[in-house]
Amino acid sequence: MSLSLYLPLALAVLSFVLYNVFQKSIAPNADPYLSLIVTYMVAGITAAIAYLVSKGGSISVFQDFRQLNWATFALGFAVVGVELGFLFAYRNGWNIGVASLLVNVSVALILIPVGLLFFREHIAPANYIGIVLCIVGLILVAKN
Repeated sequence: MSLSLYLPLALAVLSFVLYNVFQKSIAPNADPYLSLIVTYMVAGITAAIAYLVSKGGSISVFQDFRQLNWATFALGFAVVGVELGFLFAYRNGWNIGVASLLVNVSVALILIPVGLLFFREHIAPANYIGIVLCIVGLILVAKN
């Protein structure tokens, strides 16, 4: 398997680790909504720079904007929910490893039927063992 197959996943893992560390480190008295505004300003500037760099010399914002669909806009609402969910979880005393584990395993278990039903994805029979182990692990972690 090529490096280009795993490099995006490595970036996502590294970014999500940093995300959780930074999220847990937000000042306890900081307004959560102002914190999100500043976070998205930094993210917006970073994404704009990446967009410009990726385009080289041929920038066609209006043409590129027409390629977007409803999911781009809906994602904005989902991202705010993720951000606030983790911020409030950490402020309420959740352990960084446990909260992240509970959320990620729960999301994976929910996305399996979503992938099967809406995206025509398939899972191998061996994956069912992994699903059972995830459920057992979720129960064990949630008990603490």
